[in-house]
Amino acid sequence: MKNAALQTLLKGKFSDTDARLLEFFFIRHGTQSKFSYADIDLEVEDRNDMILIGYEERLLLPFQIMTSPAWEDRALDFNPTGSYHVTTLARQIKIVVEEQEKFSRETILTGLFPELEQDKIHGLYLLLCDIMTNSSSFMFEAGLLKLYHEKYDFGLDLHKTLDLFVIGNLMSPCPQKSLITGLSWYEISPALFWG
Repeated sequence: MKNAALQTLLKGKFSDTDARLLEFFFIRHGTQSKFSYADIDLEVEDRNDMILIGYEERLLLPFQIMTSPAWEDRALDFNPTGSYHVTTLARQIKIVVEEQEKFSRETILTGLFPELEQDKIHGLYLLLCDIMTNSSSFMFEAGLLKLYHEKYDFGLDLHKTLDLFVIGNLMSPCPQKSLITGLSWYEISPALFWG
């Protein structure tokens, strides 16, 4: 069955209810770039819970933007006229898990960046794993990225690497935390920690 691997992955990470709602999200909306609140064919409580957990895992983001496109600045509400962006990462997770029958970060990166050679993908993968291992609450300071970037020589400069991570919805800048601390902070999508 095509969705069996997805179901197994989600049930291994979430409560039965959350896994069911995320499975619904992936099956109904996981290939779309956007959908509206009204498109969600669930009872209101389940609909709101699906939106909330999808947002918390950074699989979907409200289209309404507060002060910047950063994830932390997206205003989450349950407005009947609202709409949501399905992240490119979420769409790629669905494809990879269904085709490979497992969660594979490196394969997800390959799908997100088909224009890159495999050695560059592998370098991004190793760098991402190091950053994830050394993050705290899905967050890291950009100096850590610079430190680990220097460890690998995969032919992409630091700025291009960071751009790819942000464009692929793997991470997002944290302007509020950066403003408070004076350091440049980034958030990693919690969905990347599933595998």
